Amino acid sequence: MEMAKKSGRVEEIVLTIADRLVHNGNSIMHYNNHKFYFQEVEYANPMDFSSMTMISLIMPEYISRGMDFRCGVTYDNTYGKNSKTTYLNRSKACMELAKQFVYKVLPKVDFEIKKEVNNMEIEEILEVLE
Repeated sequence: MEMAKKSGRVEEIVLTIADRLVHNGNSIMHYNNHKFYFQEVEYANPMDFSSMTMISLIMPEYISRGMDFRCGVTYDNTYGKNSKTTYLNRSKACMELAKQFVYKVLPKVDFEIKKEVNNMEIEEILEVLE
């Protein structure tokens, strides 16, 4: 995480967080003296024997106070933890959660990331206008 933070590239921070979540959904991440808790919960449906896993971010109250969204993803893991399908579902879900976290939560606590995200949004708008 420190290397990604030093490089300043938002994409590297997203990939680092997604990789960390794939290996362990229940974890604590420290970023600029803030603690972010990731919680993984598995739900089973006894009616059709399917299973879902939810990974969500529990933000500190002082950060989430003005936000109107929750950060979390759910994926299907009916085929078991060692299944390739479940691994791909988990990878996609963790990448999506990492993007939500970096693009919506971290700009609240890090000015450099906020500046980088704003620059990326401006570039996307300019590409559409061309």
